[in-house]
Amino acid sequence: MRLSDIHKTAEEIKALTKKYMIDTYERFDMVAERAKGMYLYDENGEAYLDFYGGIAVKCRKL
Repeated sequence: MRLSDIHKTAEEIKALTKKYMIDTYERFDMVAERAKGMYLYDENGEAYLDFYGGIAVKCRKL
């Protein structure tokens, strides 16, 4: 699913996160727009190596 699929901008997602999420740990100022393999991509196409094991992880049987 991409941001365009849910008809929200990255700024709208950040505002919803700030409104509804408890501030239990520091968050990065980015919204993952898509993922492939071990990389997350933000809304600008910038790649990030995914080190957040256990948080929003999808397991796939090989």
